[in-house]
Amino acid sequence: MIEKLLKTAKRIAPGLELSAEDLLSNVKHKQVKKGDQILKAGSTCSHYYFVVNGAFRIYFLHNENEISNWFAFEDFFFTELESYTFQKPSKFYIEAIEESDILTITRSNMEDLLSKHPSWQEYLRKNWEYTFIKLVNVIASFQSKPAKERYDELFDFPDFIQRTKQKDLSSMIGITHHSLSRLRKPKK
Repeated sequence: MIEKLLKTAKRIAPGLELSAEDLLSNVKHKQVKKGDQILKAGSTCSHYYFVVNGAFRIYFLHNENEISNWFAFEDFFFTELESYTFQKPSKFYIEAIEESDILTITRSNMEDLLSKHPSWQEYLRKNWEYTFIKLVNVIASFQSKPAKERYDELFDFPDFIQRTKQKDLSSMIGITHHSLSRLRKPKK
């Protein structure tokens, strides 16, 4: 499992000078059952997560409705950045939507990796650059495209269509569950 994280990191940052042994002492494996939450709103995030296999939904509550913010699938390396960075209570929940295996890195272990392995900083920087670019594109999509186009764009990412509940997907793209049902129906 460590090798999968290392392979993913080296794909993003080819100059990464870090061995499996370096990661082994800083990373823990965790099996997560479908429906289990690895972060709850109100708690402080103190881990980075790497999805070895499985899937997670990141969501928040608004007027007692669950609003899906993002989904994390295999090879996704993430954290709840605001809570992690500022050590303040999270607004988000992170819940397994499938049986999953993850690797976790505590805040103190992450600091250890960053101080001992400067190339790990390069990986994190590139990882967050890619994440930021995706976020900018999502915002632009919401600002300029109708719901049908936002839904159609998801077909470039089949995991979203095949592995998520329709109600969770609809909240992520900003439409009602019923509107998504209409968009999904083939036209006659």
